Amino acid sequence: SKRSAGLGLGLAIVKQLVNLHNGTVEASSAGEGRGATFTIRLPLVANKALHEFRIVVIEDDDDLRHLVTSVLEFEGANVRPCANAEEGFQTFQQWKPDLILSDLAMPGEDGVSFIRRVRTLHAAEGGDTPAVALTAFSRVEDRVRALSAGFDMYVPKPVEPDELVALISGLLSGRRSARSNSSSAS
Repeated sequence: SKRSAGLGLGLAIVKQLVNLHNGTVEASSAGEGRGATFTIRLPLVANKALHEFRIVVIEDDDDLRHLVTSVLEFEGANVRPCANAEEGFQTFQQWKPDLILSDLAMPGEDGVSFIRRVRTLHAAEGGDTPAVALTAFSRVEDRVRALSAGFDMYVPKPVEPDELVALISGLLSGRRSARSNSSSAS
């Protein structure tokens, strides 16, 4: 059934995330039907590769949205998760993030239509905000469509957390110095 289709994947993702950050995860249970307890231990000091960057995450899949949000927050980003393109566009306009991370295939407005709306805005309104497409589609034509619509980069699902952080960090590295220069001038 669809309900049980994802069982185990979440645990594998959690284990991968915890290992990435030199932590441990333990599971225990008092027996069948008695529930389970998961204990995660992480070191206090983190790299914070995305320190204080503002990132809007637009993803209709709840589990993936939570996972990506957790990964980015762990790396120091300030994240606003959104479940659809309309919510994402409103958040984008009100909050003026440093980066957009958006799923392509969503019910209602898709990621391509969303980024086209963003790219019609002037730079002062955030029309040039870096954007990363997140998608399960990996055909060349899907990549071309995403990039030609206005995304700067393309990340295939399933998401590799360390690769996602490295990609976003690289995309934003030039903006960090520009941002600190503009904030010290005001």
